[in-house]
Amino acid sequence: MTSNNLYDYVKVLCESSDWYLEKINNKDYDGIDRQALLVSVILNSWCALEGYINFITSIAKYARTLHPHEKAFLNEMKLEMNGDGIFTEGRKYYPTADKILFILNRFSYMSPKKFKQTKLWGNIKASEDLRNNLTHPKEDYNFSLINIAKAKFVNTTVKEAMKYLNSKTVKGKVPIV
Repeated sequence: MTSNNLYDYVKVLCESSDWYLEKINNKDYDGIDRQALLVSVILNSWCALEGYINFITSIAKYARTLHPHEKAFLNEMKLEMNGDGIFTEGRKYYPTADKILFILNRFSYMSPKKFKQTKLWGNIKASEDLRNNLTHPKEDYNFSLINIAKAKFVNTTVKEAMKYLNSKTVKGKVPIV
């Protein structure tokens, strides 16, 4: 996927999250339909953030001289040595929060240590927890805890994070309305 296609897809994810959020207030949706909309807001919002981070890295990996391990991180690669002394390449998916901290540390003047003290960081971590509970449900997960306030919270947090990352790195258009 090219950077332009990725950018367009992130925009679709943002717009669909907003559309789902708008539909939640419609009286025609209740019960399982309402829950599906709540889940869709949270998951599409989070996917938009992950896509936007990948958009930034697709530009950043060419913008500066990077160390090989930094390129591997941005390309979600891992290198391992097999039992025969040969390096093999594989995929490694890093947590979204780690990617955010790396981007800020490497491509901006914002200290990750300072950023971790912000309200936005706390909101990102809380949103990530909500997303993780939906993506990796456990036996004891109480689905009734997902409500419109939490869906709006994740949606708003993602938009704020995208604007913030944009202001600290690429300084271009942000694919949100």
